[in-house]
Amino acid sequence: MFSSFDPQRVSVPAGPLPRIDVDALRSVGVELPVLLGTTAKLSGGKGASGVFHRPRSSPGPCRHASRAAGLSRDVVIAEVYDRICPACRLLPLSPVVRTLWQAAAQVSTLLAALADAEHLAHAKAAMPYLSFARLRALTGDRDDQLVHAWSAIAASHPHYRADAKAATAAWARARARHRELLEWLADTCPPLASAGAALDAAGSLGAATDVSAGGERTVSSVSRRLARAAGLAVEPWAVAASAWAAARDRDGDPQEARASALAAVAEQLDGARVVDVRALPAPQLEGARFSSPADWADAELGRWWRQAVEGWCQQLEEALRDAGGGAEEEVLVSVLTWPLTLDHDADLAHLSLVEPLAVVPYGARAGGRANFAAVLALPADVAGRAVRLGAGRVVPDLGVGGGDLVSRAVELARELFPYRPADADSDTATAPSAAVEEARAHHGDRPLWAPNGRGCRTDGLVEAVAGLDRDQVLALTLECGARDEAFLATVTGTVAAVDPVDDLVLFTPWGGHDALPVPAHRLVALAPFVAPRGASVPVWLPVSRPAADGDRYGQPGGAPSRIHPIE
Repeated sequence: MFSSFDPQRVSVPAGPLPRIDVDALRSVGVELPVLLGTTAKLSGGKGASGVFHRPRSSPGPCRHASRAAGLSRDVVIAEVYDRICPACRLLPLSPVVRTLWQAAAQVSTLLAALADAEHLAHAKAAMPYLSFARLRALTGDRDDQLVHAWSAIAASHPHYRADAKAATAAWARARARHRELLEWLADTCPPLASAGAALDAAGSLGAATDVSAGGERTVSSVSRRLARAAGLAVEPWAVAASAWAAARDRDGDPQEARASALAAVAEQLDGARVVDVRALPAPQLEGARFSSPADWADAELGRWWRQAVEGWCQQLEEALRDAGGGAEEEVLVSVLTWPLTLDHDADLAHLSLVEPLAVVPYGARAGGRANFAAVLALPADVAGRAVRLGAGRVVPDLGVGGGDLVSRAVELARELFPYRPADADSDTATAPSAAVEEARAHHGDRPLWAPNGRGCRTDGLVEAVAGLDRDQVLALTLECGARDEAFLATVTGTVAAVDPVDDLVLFTPWGGHDALPVPAHRLVALAPFVAPRGASVPVWLPVSRPAADGDRYGQPGGAPSRIHPIE
C-alpha cells in the first residue's frame, strides 16, 4: 500500500479551526472539559444569532470586525463555533490546543459519520456496494496516525493530558465500530462473483445488433419505437434495464427484478399519450371497444410497453445465465478513480469489497478532491465485467511482468505514479547518482530552481517558490526507484515545505495529496509546468535521455507537455 504520510513529520495544524461536533462526542459519553472550555477574545455576537469576529485589535482583523458591536470578551469557542465568522476562525491558540482541537474534530466527525452510515446501512440502502465504499472511505490508517500523533503532542502538556487520553480512547472505539460496521455491511452485499453481472448483461444485450428468434428487432430498436410513439426523451429500455440490474445486483430474484423494471417504466410513462401512431405495432385490440382512435392508440401503447418490458426481462435473465461460470483465475486491473464513492461510481462500487494491492496518487476528482489509482487482483470474469462497465476507468494488466501478482502489482503501481517515499531508503550515500548529475548538466532551460554545485543542498528553494502564485502547478524532475533500477521522471504538483536539516523537499503531488519527502540528492530541477491549451495536467511524465550532446533532457518524442522555463 502506497503511503506518503510520515507521522514523525506531523506539525501543528495551521489554518482555521475545524468544527467539533460536541453532540456526537457526548452521544457516546466523551467529555473533554478542558479543551471544550477553551476561550478566545471575540467581539460581536449580540443576540441569539449574532456573528462573532476577531477584535479589530487582533492581527489580520476581519473586514467585518468594524461592524461588530461591543467590546471583545472571552467566549467559549466550542459553544459559539457555528456563529463565528468563517474568516475569523484562525484563532490565536497555543500549539497544544490546536493539535488537540484537530484530534477532537477528527474523532467527532467520524462518530457523526458512523451514526449516519449505520442508519443508512440498517435501512437496507438501495445501493449496498456504494454504501460499503463510502463507509470504507470514511477513515483509514493515515487518519489513525494523525489522531495519535496530535493527541501525543497534547498529552505532553499535563493540563491537557486527560483530554488527550479521552480523545484517543474515543477514537479507538470509533475505529473498532467502523470495522464492525464494515464487516456487517460486507456480509449483506451480494457476492463479488455476481457483482456487476446484471449490469454487464444489460449492456451487452442493449448493444446487440441481431434479430431475435421470433423475428422481433433488437431491444434498442423496440425501445426507440416506444420512445417515439410516446414522445419520451429517455428510451424505456434504459429505464427498465437499470431497474432490473439494480434489483438483481441487490441479490433480488427474477420476479423482483421484473417487478422493478415494470414499475420503473410505468412511472416513466405515467400520463403519457401516443404522439406518433405510426411507431405503434400492428393493433392487437378491438377498436370498437374504445370511444376514440386516441383512446385506442393509448391502450395499444399500454399493452405494448408491458409486453416489451416483460420480454426484455426474460432476455436479460437468459443473458445473465449465459454470463455465469466464468474463470476463477485472478488477474490484475488498475482502477483509475479511487475510492469509488461518487454517485456515478455505483456501477463499479462492488470493487471496494477487494483490498487493493497498491494505492497511489492519481490527480484530482470532481470538486478538487484528491483522486487515487488502485491496483486490484480480481477473478478473471469479474475483471472483464469491470473493464467493460468502467468505460476507461478500469484498465486491464496487459504487461508481461514476471513473478507473482503482488510483485506485478508493485510494477503496475509504479507505472501509475513513479515515486515512493521509500525509494531513497536503499541509498548508501547522499551524493547524487551519475544519472542525476548528467540530467542536471543537460537541463539547460534555466529552471526555476536546481540543486547547487555541491549537488545536494536545498539552498535557495524557499526563495525560488516564495513569489509564485499558490495555484501555480510545478514540475519536479527527480530520480525514482531503488538505485539499481532507478529512472528519471517528472511529477506535477506544488512544494509544501523545505526541510534544510534533513536536506529534503516536501512535494505535494497534483490533486492535493499528502506531501512526499524527496531528498535533495534525488532532485534534478523544479520548473513551472505549462500544459498545452485545452490539455489537463498530467500526473507525471517520463524523462528521456538526450539524443545527442547539447540536447536537453525532456519527454520522449518531444511530447507536448514539456517543462517551460521562467524567462
